[in-house]
Amino acid sequence: MNDVSRFCDRVLPAYFRHRNFASFLRQLNIYGFHKVRGRKNCYFHPSFRQHQADLVRGMRRRVVSDLPEVPCEGASKKKKTTDLGTAVLDEIRKLGDRLQRIEDRCDVHEKAMEEIRYPSEESTVG
Repeated sequence: MNDVSRFCDRVLPAYFRHRNFASFLRQLNIYGFHKVRGRKNCYFHPSFRQHQADLVRGMRRRVVSDLPEVPCEGASKKKKTTDLGTAVLDEIRKLGDRLQRIEDRCDVHEKAMEEIRYPSEESTVG
């Protein structure tokens, strides 16, 4: 994907109820796509191949499974275990969101570095 703003304006609204690129990236991660190192805004999934639509049926949205119930005495201990599990899952989600924001900032900085190294014709004309 070479032009993120164009992608957000034209493609995202056709398939999603938003134009938010970070939300789109989160969806890619949930469905098991992985970023291709060394290529900006490039993601890979082994079941997402051109002209092989039948492979897509095997793609599943990842879900955080409930924590296994830990046998304990009394309902209060069980509730504390569940509360702790919920807190841990919330923290994991927050860390995932934070990681996504960091990756987004890295992409912005990579783009700026590319512009410094290889200025586009538009920025050199004038």
